[in-house]
Amino acid sequence: MIKKATLALAALVLMFLSASPARAESWTFVVMSDSQGSAGDSTGGVATRTLGIVINDIVKNVKPELIMVTGDLVQGAGTAAELEGQLMLFRKTMAPAYDAKIPVYAIRGSHDTGPNETRPWAGGVWNKVFAGPYAMPGNGPADEKGLTYSFTHKNAFFLCIDGYKTPNTMDLTIDQTWVDAQLAANKQPHVLAFQHTQIKKVTVTSKLIDKEGKTRTDYVLTFTAGAKPQPQAAPAAAAADKVRVAVLGDSLSTDKRWPPALAKHLGEGYDVKCFASGGATLLRNMDPRNVWRRREASHAREFRADVVLMMFGAIEGRPKGWPGDKAGFIAGYKDLIKMFQDPAGKRKIYLLLPPAAKRDSFGGDTAFFRREVVPVIQQIAKDMNVGCIDTHTPFIGRKDANEDWDGLHPTAVGNEIIARTVANELTGSTLALPERPKEPTAEELAAEQARLAVKAAHVVTLKPGDTVELTPAAVADPKGDGPDGKGNTEDDTWGFWFGLIFGGHHRLTLPTATLSANQRANGIVDLNSAAGHQKKVTGPVAGELPNPNQTNGWIFNTDWNGKFEGFWGDLKAPQILAHPYVEKSSHSSVSVTFRVAAEGTYDIAGKITDLQVFKAPKHDGVSWIVEVAAERVGQSVPEPRAVLGKGGPVGDKVGPDSAAFEVKAAPCKKGDLIRLVISPNDWWGTDLTRIDYFRITRVK
Repeated sequence: MIKKATLALAALVLMFLSASPARAESWTFVVMSDSQGSAGDSTGGVATRTLGIVINDIVKNVKPELIMVTGDLVQGAGTAAELEGQLMLFRKTMAPAYDAKIPVYAIRGSHDTGPNETRPWAGGVWNKVFAGPYAMPGNGPADEKGLTYSFTHKNAFFLCIDGYKTPNTMDLTIDQTWVDAQLAANKQPHVLAFQHTQIKKVTVTSKLIDKEGKTRTDYVLTFTAGAKPQPQAAPAAAAADKVRVAVLGDSLSTDKRWPPALAKHLGEGYDVKCFASGGATLLRNMDPRNVWRRREASHAREFRADVVLMMFGAIEGRPKGWPGDKAGFIAGYKDLIKMFQDPAGKRKIYLLLPPAAKRDSFGGDTAFFRREVVPVIQQIAKDMNVGCIDTHTPFIGRKDANEDWDGLHPTAVGNEIIARTVANELTGSTLALPERPKEPTAEELAAEQARLAVKAAHVVTLKPGDTVELTPAAVADPKGDGPDGKGNTEDDTWGFWFGLIFGGHHRLTLPTATLSANQRANGIVDLNSAAGHQKKVTGPVAGELPNPNQTNGWIFNTDWNGKFEGFWGDLKAPQILAHPYVEKSSHSSVSVTFRVAAEGTYDIAGKITDLQVFKAPKHDGVSWIVEVAAERVGQSVPEPRAVLGKGGPVGDKVGPDSAAFEVKAAPCKKGDLIRLVISPNDWWGTDLTRIDYFRITRVK
């Protein structure tokens, strides 16, 4: 028997009673859908593991008289050969049903046609795979044989509608003449119509009788294999009267950003649904991140929105890649627009200009983007005869509209700017944008300068000829060397940071001295997890530390997965260990900084050793950068000012395990940060690195 939690497929078990009270014979059939592959459960475009479990359980415990599969059998592919292979794998996985002589009827979903657009050859592939004993009834319209069809089983008439016959689109088409003729010829009391998405042009009536003998005309059943169907409340019909708004884009437009605020401003008459996802791009060569390989685009198409909002360009419009990516971006945007345009022109499509960043970040350049990318998006809108909403200009010059960590993603204020701008365009309203923050007064500026002066007075000031070196105590000392007494925070000589991919560095603020005695004794836990979901860090890098039971020397950061990056000042060894960690696209590096207390020229020297050189199968070492970063008043993320040296990989199984570096007479201003950055080369890597020494000498 299968537990409900293991099911990735939706399945309904329906039981019918004969129309004649004298013949109260019941029979059962199963409806299932969406067996296409997903992460961790897929091979060859089919969720073979889950589908195999489900179909075996259905055959063994439910014993239906037929199975109806309502589309998205496979993930879909860009070539006929690939699609054929996936459909053959589906057929093979369904073998228990075929072997048990249970008829399997199937119709196509959006994934079975391409995916995302109906490929001209997709119908032929379908009929090639489902031929002979696997063939569907051939009584459909002339141009939909094997795709659209009907059949009768006992006292029920089944109407199975494909709809995906128009090439290179996702527009659903129904042959109403054929449907009307089928319904007119039917003599069975129960009529059921199936299509992968909502059927809007076909009206059928039927009396379904549940296991309790009650007649139901509108209901939804959920099914746990082998268990009793449980009636649930039917979806509210009121949603059909709302204006449907679909949102597509990258991480700037996910449901954690501005779409919820837009829904609030649009009101009850609108149904706003977000299909944006982090890292999504229009560039077809960026597989699997492009919208053509992700499911969001096809799901948005199936939503049948009245209004489609698209915001792309922040990823594609970076100076480094733009010369080569410009043509692909234009083509991709136009293809996506075509996917949503309807022949009648009733659907409104708008391109939203990505917000202006408050500083260059994520490999981007704000001036370049405004000069090169914005006009291209505006021209695409003009060429495709769709709307364009300026959600870029309102961000220019604002300090409160973009996140500080990367300077790009909208804050709560930025989300309101986008939401109100879009709502005004869609409804003709005149919602005012959030007021700009007031400039600091002379008194506030003086107070900030005084704060910085206090900070500078408590860091180590080197005289010409003086040398200072990072020590394990500097990492492990919970009090640091600044006046706040919190240890390794912004007023210290030495600072410790983690860096986001393409973004700025953020200060590590969790010394292990802040942990409870129990946590120090039993290991570090993920302090950022929700209550009841704390994850113990079974490391920090299990088995790699010379003193694995010593936890007092860590200054660290944790992420959602219970992993962390940080530094360890091992007072017993003694040594300093750096641990950069990467999980998907989260964090990418750690860095240590020396705060310059007096303007002058400085010599910088150091050496690092990668300790995991032969211990990870895919290990490819670490890289390093020595740079000067400028402190920015009122902002936590320092801005890189000059790269003084870089190298790597260190510990790549080919090169050396260690690397030394030396920079002579680097000019530095008061308040600058001399920074050593250590990054894993593999985005999915984790590297324990020893800082053999990091030395700063003031020359003059």
